Amino acid sequence: MPKSADIDAVNEALRARLQVVLEQHSQAEVSRRTGHSLSNVNRYATGTRMPGSFIAALVTELGINPNWLLTGTGEPHTSDISGKTEERAIDLLEIVKAMSAVTQMRLGSLTTRHHLKVLKELNEAFNRYEVLQTRLNEHSRELFAQMMDDLESALDNMDLDRAERLRESALQVSKLCDDFELNYNFFQLQARIEYGKGRAEKAAELMRKQFLFSMMRVGKMQSRDLDNIMRFAVSVASQDRVREGMRAMRSALEQLSDEQRKWPQVPYIQFLLGHYTGLLGDLRGGLAEMQRHFPNVQSQSRRTVCETYLVNAMLYSRLVNVDGAIAFGSTSEAKAKWIIDFCAVMEDVPNLEKAIKYYETPPIEPVKGQGSRAGVARIILKAMAGDSKEALAEWKPIEEGLKRDAITQYHGRVVRCQLHRAAHQWKKAVDDALEADAMRSAMDPEISIGPLFDARHHSSVLKLQAAGKEMPAELVAKASAYFKRMYDGGYIVFHDFANAPA
Repeated sequence: MPKSADIDAVNEALRARLQVVLEQHSQAEVSRRTGHSLSNVNRYATGTRMPGSFIAALVTELGINPNWLLTGTGEPHTSDISGKTEERAIDLLEIVKAMSAVTQMRLGSLTTRHHLKVLKELNEAFNRYEVLQTRLNEHSRELFAQMMDDLESALDNMDLDRAERLRESALQVSKLCDDFELNYNFFQLQARIEYGKGRAEKAAELMRKQFLFSMMRVGKMQSRDLDNIMRFAVSVASQDRVREGMRAMRSALEQLSDEQRKWPQVPYIQFLLGHYTGLLGDLRGGLAEMQRHFPNVQSQSRRTVCETYLVNAMLYSRLVNVDGAIAFGSTSEAKAKWIIDFCAVMEDVPNLEKAIKYYETPPIEPVKGQGSRAGVARIILKAMAGDSKEALAEWKPIEEGLKRDAITQYHGRVVRCQLHRAAHQWKKAVDDALEADAMRSAMDPEISIGPLFDARHHSSVLKLQAAGKEMPAELVAKASAYFKRMYDGGYIVFHDFANAPA
């Protein structure tokens, strides 16, 4: 049964295309040739729903392409319509007529005398709609499948502009096709477009919809569903929504049969769950899970992603030092940057120098999308080495580029506070700490920043307090509680902060 919102959307699209027709034909001409009054034509153009008889008259009397009129596909006139397209357009027109018949019925006006006749007409209209919708699905499925192939090809060739144009057309066709597999794939292809255009939040929203689609396959989950759920989880976690990512992965694992649990993605997902558990504060439990599942990860991700996360956890647990982390496993840019991050959090100048040197020494393998954290680390190192004025000057333009959302602004304020402390610009450092704390407190509780910036923020608060700068007692208490919680969870490197006098 068509929903009111669906009917409204169809009519709004029809009105937009009627405006195109009225640019070529006056309202008076349209009125004369369709047999509808001038006042009605004006109402159709400005808001009143168009009856099927008017739409049919536009097609038959003015030569308007019904496929274009109803879906926006093709040209406004019928000069180049192929047989299949014409057949599809006729079905579309019949569907609109059936929808029009339904919308004209007023159930509230039924009387004892007429209700059987009206209900019969209503039932016939619904049946006609269902039959025509089935036919339309058959026609549109082939077209939609071809569009998916073209869209994937454009993305594989990194032609994002063409991909976006194809996406707009495919969106219209997707409304006419209820093929589960095609619509499922469409979400993923759209997410690839959004990632390519740098719109991570929109990409995650599309992947979220695909995840919900996956959950509709109760008892029928496929291997690729698990792949897509994993990608979605990693996507939202990278936007600091770690808990949501973990919920998605756990939901997927709960649906797997014993046989499906043998799929190669399962150990990787379990390893990622351990990593995210550690980011949320339970490093001891998370590291145990990572160590348990690491040997069973079979993909390339074991060497790049898993080794990096494992090294990071061992650094914070004091199971290895920086030299041990550099020597552990293979060499990758991702691992080098996470070691740099650790040294920046700990403000360890000798090890930060060592980590940057490691990063700059071949054979580091570039990992796309890791950002410029090594460059930021060099600025921090410069400030800690005594050249704080130049470091602040270099940081300013970088921070200007961190204003796209609340999280990146928080990141920028935390680093700036660190630099102001190194420069002994105490008043500015205190102001930065207060502003950073206000930003953090205003965030959605679902946001999980992790130690890279939260530990740096709270350590700045405690270090400013230790330097004799007046800090609000609640901020100091909050910072102390943060480090105590993290230390109790296995972040042994935070021992001194967790046991510092209040």
